[in-house]
Amino acid sequence: GDDFQLQFTRIFASLALPSQATELKSLLDGKLSGLTLDLDMRWLLTTALAERGALSKNELDAELARDNSLAGQLSHALAVAALPTIEAKEAAWHKLTKEEMTSAFREKTHLGFMRTTQRKLLAKWINPYFENLLEMWGKKSYDISSSYVELCYPSLQISQAVVDQTNNWIANNKDAAAGLLGASPGNCTASNSRVTDSVSGKSLSYGEILQKAKIDRQFSYPNDFKSIELKPRGSYKVIGKSIPSLDIPAKVNGS
Repeated sequence: GDDFQLQFTRIFASLALPSQATELKSLLDGKLSGLTLDLDMRWLLTTALAERGALSKNELDAELARDNSLAGQLSHALAVAALPTIEAKEAAWHKLTKEEMTSAFREKTHLGFMRTTQRKLLAKWINPYFENLLEMWGKKSYDISSSYVELCYPSLQISQAVVDQTNNWIANNKDAAAGLLGASPGNCTASNSRVTDSVSGKSLSYGEILQKAKIDRQFSYPNDFKSIELKPRGSYKVIGKSIPSLDIPAKVNGS
């Protein structure tokens, strides 16, 4: 299609109301004359339909069967996480907080989980986000914990309650911020998602506090490790399989 058709389709897929799912489906079925649907455009429309509850998990799996490339698998992960059901969101949350994934799949799952059309549905995960912050930061890798801190924050919940909850979390962890600022806790105040030293005027956001904080944890070998359950071999997606290169050689070997 021409540039106008492509831009129209992308914008419409982003802004369409749930009541306009029929029009989205028509675009996916190729009923707009002149519009060429490549795989990226098909996944864009498929995700838009999934987000609005107009496609089922089985239909998304069928789309994956059509395009089982790495790009298709990533798009499928995003679309599945975007389904507007409690079950889909719980599955996505479990993946984000409990399962090991590559950074690319983690990013797509985050994007699918956080959809602007699903604010009411996502309200259920406000409290779990704050409850899991320290555990995620203390027990997970930097890649997992930092993405959790930034991308799982309930930024779509525009309310004073979320602002207050953020400030309360900071206030309850104010001593850590005071130590990082080199200030007395008594001189520190928490407001607007930051801890500020009233003497120096320096401040830290809650994200900066977590990024700079260190949580010490000692393990007793072998007892503490016996409780860690390993994934069964059949659940691994990469070991023993040939997969496409995810990076260019020059970046891998430093040339």
